[in-house]
Amino acid sequence: MEEALAQLSQVIAESPDWLRYLLAGWGGLLIVTGWRWHRFWFSWAVTLAGGLWGLVNAQRYQLSPLLAGVLMAIGCGCVALALTRLVVFVAGGWLCWQTVRLVANAWANGLVCFLVGGILSSLLFRLVVRLVTGGVGVWLLATTLHWLSVSGEEMVWQMGWTDLQGKQLGWFWLGATLLAAMFQAFWDHALDAWWSRRQQKAKEKAAKEKEAAAKAA
Repeated sequence: MEEALAQLSQVIAESPDWLRYLLAGWGGLLIVTGWRWHRFWFSWAVTLAGGLWGLVNAQRYQLSPLLAGVLMAIGCGCVALALTRLVVFVAGGWLCWQTVRLVANAWANGLVCFLVGGILSSLLFRLVVRLVTGGVGVWLLATTLHWLSVSGEEMVWQMGWTDLQGKQLGWFWLGATLLAAMFQAFWDHALDAWWSRRQQKAKEKAAKEKEAAAKAA
């Protein structure tokens, strides 16, 4: 998994500037709206992954890459919402495994950590969605803005004042993920409170207008 992330980070870092800035904007939006728009984000991610898989593996099935990519994207998009719980189960299991590897590597049994994390993700669905979307958003921002680079087969955090890699980078990413999830929860709470106050004012205004109309009649 780490090698795949490193390769993907390298591809994003070498992308054109306009694409990197677009992905950076998506990363910031993902951090802010991860839970509120989670159905959209998961549908988009599954659709994109299916399309890319079709493009890469088209020749194996003797198909045109464009045709295979479009068909896979449409097919995955049709079942994306049904796969949301499965995707969160897998992501929660992987996140649990990586966390245990950082905290107590001797206890990091891959299967046990994956299953425990997946079960917890089913019970704490909203929390895990916020953690996953926050972590992905942080990684996307860091990669597109060249804060995160690849040295050999390892990812390195480079921001002028420090270089982090290996376990230090893992701790830093875990802390950034928690902060992103907390910010997301605070933003959702503030937005819900604002919307509730707005609805309450609208109801009070409608009640006053109705009362005034009744007195006038």
